[in-house]
Amino acid sequence: MYGRPRKNRIGTLAEFIAVHEDDIWLKLENLTFEEAASIPLIGLTTYQAFVDLLHLQKGQKVLIHAGSGGVGTFAIQLAKQMGAFVATTASITSFL
Repeated sequence: MYGRPRKNRIGTLAEFIAVHEDDIWLKLENLTFEEAASIPLIGLTTYQAFVDLLHLQKGQKVLIHAGSGGVGTFAIQLAKQMGAFVATTASITSFL
């Protein structure tokens, strides 16, 4: 299982914390624990940028820098899912 506390609980540093059941998900078998742990933060970062700040709409164009990084990889997929035209940058060293 993995998850992330709601916005009003961000910054809590504790060994144990009570979270809403809707904020916890089962880890897919093909993900490592480290990969699963990264999903809530990079997902929320991308979602907030596209929905809350940019109000990204179907058919719009978006340039995503560092497309091979954690946030970039998620951002490309979310933007495509939202119907945007996506262009990205990546470093050749990211693939070596």
